[in-house]
Amino acid sequence: MVTRIPTTVLSESTLLSYFGRVNYSLKNKYLFTANFRADGSSRFRKENRWGGYFPSFSAAWVLSEESFLNEVDFISNLKFRGGWG
Repeated sequence: MVTRIPTTVLSESTLLSYFGRVNYSLKNKYLFTANFRADGSSRFRKENRWGGYFPSFSAAWVLSEESFLNEVDFISNLKFRGGWG
Protein backbone atom coordinates (compact mmCIF):
# COMPACT_ATOMS: atom_id res chain seq x y z
CA MET A 1 0.00 0.00 0.00
CA VAL A 2 1.35 3.41 -1.06
CA THR A 3 0.54 6.45 1.05
CA ARG A 4 0.13 9.67 -0.89
CA ILE A 5 0.49 13.03 0.76
CA PRO A 6 -1.61 15.80 -0.75
CA THR A 7 0.32 18.87 -1.84
CA THR A 8 -0.71 22.43 -2.57
CA VAL A 9 0.77 24.50 -5.36
CA LEU A 10 0.46 28.28 -5.12
CA SER A 11 1.08 30.60 -8.02
CA GLU A 12 0.86 34.34 -8.41
CA SER A 13 0.01 36.31 -11.49
CA THR A 14 -0.32 39.97 -12.30
CA LEU A 15 -2.72 41.72 -14.67
CA LEU A 16 -2.24 45.27 -15.89
CA SER A 17 -4.35 47.35 -18.26
CA TYR A 18 -4.07 50.85 -19.64
CA PHE A 19 -7.04 52.77 -20.98
CA GLY A 20 -7.24 56.14 -22.68
CA ARG A 21 -10.02 58.14 -24.33
CA VAL A 22 -10.09 61.34 -26.34
CA ASN A 23 -13.34 63.18 -27.12
CA TYR A 24 -13.62 66.07 -29.57
CA SER A 25 -16.68 68.14 -30.39
CA LEU A 26 -16.90 70.57 -33.31
CA LYS A 27 -19.71 73.15 -33.02
CA ASN A 28 -21.67 70.68 -30.85
CA LYS A 29 -22.71 69.02 -34.13
CA TYR A 30 -19.81 66.74 -35.00
CA LEU A 31 -18.51 64.41 -32.31
CA PHE A 32 -15.38 62.26 -32.48
CA THR A 33 -14.11 59.71 -29.96
CA ALA A 34 -10.96 57.57 -29.92
CA ASN A 35 -10.30 54.86 -27.32
CA PHE A 36 -7.27 52.70 -26.68
CA ARG A 37 -6.83 49.78 -24.29
CA ALA A 38 -3.79 47.60 -23.70
CA ASP A 39 -3.86 44.44 -21.58
CA GLY A 40 -0.87 42.65 -20.12
CA SER A 41 -0.39 39.59 -17.95
CA SER A 42 2.53 37.95 -16.19
CA ARG A 43 1.18 34.61 -17.43
CA PHE A 44 2.09 35.50 -21.01
CA ARG A 45 5.60 34.86 -22.36
CA LYS A 46 8.04 37.71 -21.87
CA GLU A 47 8.22 38.47 -25.60
CA ASN A 48 4.41 38.72 -25.67
CA ARG A 49 3.77 40.21 -22.24
CA TRP A 50 1.21 42.61 -23.70
CA GLY A 51 -1.31 40.27 -25.22
CA GLY A 52 -3.78 42.72 -26.63
CA TYR A 53 -4.10 46.21 -27.99
CA PHE A 54 -7.65 47.34 -28.57
CA PRO A 55 -8.27 50.63 -30.41
CA SER A 56 -11.73 51.96 -31.28
CA PHE A 57 -13.05 55.02 -33.07
CA SER A 58 -16.44 56.64 -33.50
CA ALA A 59 -17.99 59.69 -35.12
CA ALA A 60 -21.43 61.23 -34.75
CA TRP A 61 -23.49 63.92 -36.43
CA VAL A 62 -26.10 65.62 -34.25
CA LEU A 63 -28.79 66.48 -36.78
CA SER A 64 -31.00 68.13 -34.19
CA GLU A 65 -28.41 70.94 -33.96
CA GLU A 66 -28.79 71.74 -37.67
CA SER A 67 -30.80 74.82 -38.66
CA PHE A 68 -33.08 72.86 -41.02
CA LEU A 69 -34.49 70.94 -38.02
CA ASN A 70 -35.07 73.96 -35.75
CA GLU A 71 -38.74 74.20 -36.70
CA VAL A 72 -39.48 70.50 -36.20
CA ASP A 73 -41.16 70.27 -32.77
CA PHE A 74 -41.41 66.50 -32.42
CA ILE A 75 -37.62 65.97 -32.67
CA SER A 76 -35.64 67.10 -29.63
CA ASN A 77 -32.47 65.07 -30.13
CA LEU A 78 -31.47 63.19 -33.30
CA LYS A 79 -27.99 61.78 -33.80
CA PHE A 80 -26.36 59.48 -36.35
CA ARG A 81 -23.40 57.60 -34.97
CA GLY A 82 -20.96 55.07 -36.34
CA GLY A 83 -17.99 53.35 -34.83
CA TRP A 84 -15.38 50.64 -35.14
CA GLY A 85 -13.66 48.61 -32.47
